[in-house]
Amino acid sequence: MAPATERQLRAHFLGRQADYAVPPAITFTHIFFSNKKHGDSGAKQKAALLQR
Repeated sequence: MAPATERQLRAHFLGRQADYAVPPAITFTHIFFSNKKHGDSGAKQKAALLQR
């Protein structure tokens, strides 16, 4: 049996994408406070608000 071609593999995958789907397990949020834009105390104040 000859190896599958790229086109065959792609067609197989696209026809069965639901079989390969994995539900999300984690989330990630990145919030950046700039010292240059808000000053050191401003960045710290904004970060402290997130802790509430």
